[in-house]
Amino acid sequence: MDTTTGFNRELRFMLLEQYGLKKVISHPDVSENDLMIIIGHTKYQEERALATIRLQTINSEHISVDIAEYKKAKHVNGLGAARARAQFNYDLQKRYMYASPTEQAAIQKILSD
Repeated sequence: MDTTTGFNRELRFMLLEQYGLKKVISHPDVSENDLMIIIGHTKYQEERALATIRLQTINSEHISVDIAEYKKAKHVNGLGAARARAQFNYDLQKRYMYASPTEQAAIQKILSD
């Protein structure tokens, strides 16, 4: 990570901390990037645990949506459907390492079809 990126993450964490980390974590529109910053920078175990749980919840929601959308586009012909399948495939691969074992099995099943 270059110094600019690290500096930006530090500044972002300071802003999140001023707003209130627990308030940020419980906000419905919190981004995955903000949660990753909180996990990486907070010194309090409770806030790290809350951010981790929230990140796992968001990841699970995205996985279930991506699987459902991939199934819809699986048998559709055309360039648009092929691009959609490729995007869902990419998203599922990206989220695989953060998924639960059950979700990992579902992702593997989808990707192997």
